Amino acid sequence: MDLSSPILLVFGVVLAVGLAFIGGLAGVRAFIRFREERAHFADVSDNPPPSDEAPGAVQQHSPDPAGPQPTPPEAPPAQLSTPNDDALFARDTTQETGHPADEEERDEVTPEAPDEPAPAPVWESVGFERVTGPVIAVRIVPEEALPVQELRPEAEEESRPEPEESPAPIVEDYLRLAAETAPSGTGSYLDFFGLEEDPFAVTPDLRYWVATKMHRDALAKLFHGVQSQKGCVALTGPPGTGKTFVLEHLTAKLKDSGIDFALIVNPRLTVEEFYEAVALDLGLEGGDAGKVRRLMAIQERAIRAAEEGTTMALVIDNAHRLEPAVLEEIDLLGNVESRRAKLLQIVLSGQPELNAKLDEAGLSSLRQRIASHVRLRSLTGEQAARYLRERLEIAGAPELFPLGAMQAIIGAARGVPRQMNLLASATLERAHGMGERTPTAELVEEAARELGYDSGVLRSERNRQG
Repeated sequence: MDLSSPILLVFGVVLAVGLAFIGGLAGVRAFIRFREERAHFADVSDNPPPSDEAPGAVQQHSPDPAGPQPTPPEAPPAQLSTPNDDALFARDTTQETGHPADEEERDEVTPEAPDEPAPAPVWESVGFERVTGPVIAVRIVPEEALPVQELRPEAEEESRPEPEESPAPIVEDYLRLAAETAPSGTGSYLDFFGLEEDPFAVTPDLRYWVATKMHRDALAKLFHGVQSQKGCVALTGPPGTGKTFVLEHLTAKLKDSGIDFALIVNPRLTVEEFYEAVALDLGLEGGDAGKVRRLMAIQERAIRAAEEGTTMALVIDNAHRLEPAVLEEIDLLGNVESRRAKLLQIVLSGQPELNAKLDEAGLSSLRQRIASHVRLRSLTGEQAARYLRERLEIAGAPELFPLGAMQAIIGAARGVPRQMNLLASATLERAHGMGERTPTAELVEEAARELGYDSGVLRSERNRQG
């Protein structure tokens, strides 16, 4: 058992308590010292020592062994005056040097009018008593010496134009440099390479769908399976091979044919959530109803579509992520049929793991319902080269990649369309950053290493080309 954490905790607590105790002792000592100095100050104030010196002089207090002397009578109140600073802070040179102060210094504290009595010290004229010991001098500034702020009319204040705020020169230089170097368009390399739009976006834009024979056959088989009411069809393939593009074209054809359908793209649902998602996508009422009412509403919609001479479809993408319980419910939905045809057509699309999931116990009946199973694979070298060229042609630069760079992209991405899109986009970004107008095979290799693609495949492809 590791005891380091409890020991450190105990040590921290003991250290904190010790520091708090030391701080408390220091506070108590400071308070006691403050009380002693305050008592001493009060004692000296009540019994001031006699003094024959001038009222303005301050001397150190020395106790008289004969005892306290009676307090001399107070001087008559004098008019408050504001002598100069040297007079207020004059020190008794007799006490320090043993000789009387110079006549010039005494003249400075003598009032200008000889007929008037000498002014009393400032502390007596304002009601304070003279004390001995350390003295804190406070400079009294005459009111006439205080700066007077000239008041101006409000109208003049309002009419004064406010200075224009301008950014610092460094900020201006930075903003100008950012404006000059910032690329225009939706991508950082579009204007640099003369592209009208990004040809390698990962979103399924139907304008950029390159219909190879494999993809055209897959679309035709799926649409025929729905239209002929075969009940259930499946589409599987590795990630990035174009399944979502096929489904986008399939739903567009279903809409054009007047076939009602529900599309589920996020299959990580419970049974209740699955039925709710299907009902909402079909626009059925009773959003707060339970599973039974939703199931009955789906069946009624399928029967009404059959009466109108059409059918209804349920299209599920990423079906390999469906829970087994939801797959069992889909199997039961396949029982919605008439004597002549299936009323609800089910389209399952997913990765090859869907086949293994359908082989699990309890789902063999659903696998047997699949009337047509279409499989996608990676593109061949010729198909991949056509794929890249057609995308670049739509974007406005069909000859952007030289042959060597294009073959390097196909080899590193293993002919998978999605990986080719990512690698081609990363290569153009790197070429743009280096100011290279022509993306080379070396730049493709550097971009492939950044994306974590198998560099061995890329090297073997380059060796084969050489």
